Amino acid sequence: MRLAIIGQQAFGKSVLEAFIARGTTVAGVFCAPEKPGAKPDPLRVTAEERGIQV
Repeated sequence: MRLAIIGQQAFGKSVLEAFIARGTTVAGVFCAPEKPGAKPDPLRVTAEERGIQV
């Protein structure tokens, strides 16, 4: 099964990691746009580190 995750922050990151641990193919991630000067969204960072399209 392939899925897309819509979320943000630490909870979204936890959901992404849980699906990856189960062996689910994550096709992409939708999260809030980046804001200048703000901390990066953990969900975005994790997805980018794993090569998942954001």
